[in-house]
Amino acid sequence: MFKTFNEFKEFCEKVAKEQSTMVEFKEYPGYRYGTGSFMVDKFGGTYCNFKFDFDNLMVIDTFDTDIKLYTTIEDMVNHITKRRKNEEELRDLDLVYDLINSEY
Repeated sequence: MFKTFNEFKEFCEKVAKEQSTMVEFKEYPGYRYGTGSFMVDKFGGTYCNFKFDFDNLMVIDTFDTDIKLYTTIEDMVNHITKRRKNEEELRDLDLVYDLINSEY
């Protein structure tokens, strides 16, 4: 599906832009993997954390309780969309912002 971490990042950035959400990347070359974390906010609102294995070119979401190997773009987009909608429904952003503002 993806031949490099950069291809994976480009895909994630495109999906994040299309879905008006955030994505952040971390790369761990010494451990031969990188991550792409999708979030509704940067205060604990992460809903997907994809791990891209540099050697085996595999993608999993480490937030899933039953680890699934993602092999198609469509599966990943459907997963991101479902998890984002769920997080947005459960997340009380007014409460998050009130807590943040109360600290300043």
